[in-house]
Amino acid sequence: MNAELATNILDNLVQEKRGEPLNRLQRAIIQGVLDGLTYQEIKNNYAIARNYQICYLARYVAYHLWKLLTEVLKDAGIIDPDERVRNKNLWESAMRVAQQSVQSESVQKSQPPVPPDPRLDRKLRMRYRITEHLVSTEFSDTYLAEDEDVPDRPLCAVKRLKSQSIETTKLFEREARVL
Repeated sequence: MNAELATNILDNLVQEKRGEPLNRLQRAIIQGVLDGLTYQEIKNNYAIARNYQICYLARYVAYHLWKLLTEVLKDAGIIDPDERVRNKNLWESAMRVAQQSVQSESVQKSQPPVPPDPRLDRKLRMRYRITEHLVSTEFSDTYLAEDEDVPDRPLCAVKRLKSQSIETTKLFEREARVL
């Protein structure tokens, strides 16, 4: 594993756990540290870091970055509660994240695959091709379809009622009027 791949692995974990990726400066610090660079060398080698003072990079950005990575890795169960991520153990932390992602992928592969929806790619009324399943409720399934008779193939919603009861039909008619 190289520094760029390790940076991507850490970035993906942060995005998965926090909902937003690392910024470019944080990525530059991680990649520089993994490449064995000092903060001075990171400042010189990465354009994003050139406008910052070395003490700002080390004492503010890196400090908060190590704190963030520590929280994310603890939340993911990758490091123990008393461990902290630092520049000295960043490689080890990245390797643990990579190892866990490989293990979780093998667990996912061992589970039986979900069969594809038989309605996908079906054509309705010789015109509407179903492309995607959007949502299922207790009353209906909703699909996305393309109108193949129109040149730019506009999208439309297609409902399949699960029950033909009067209440379900009234609910569908009311929804159709609103749309």
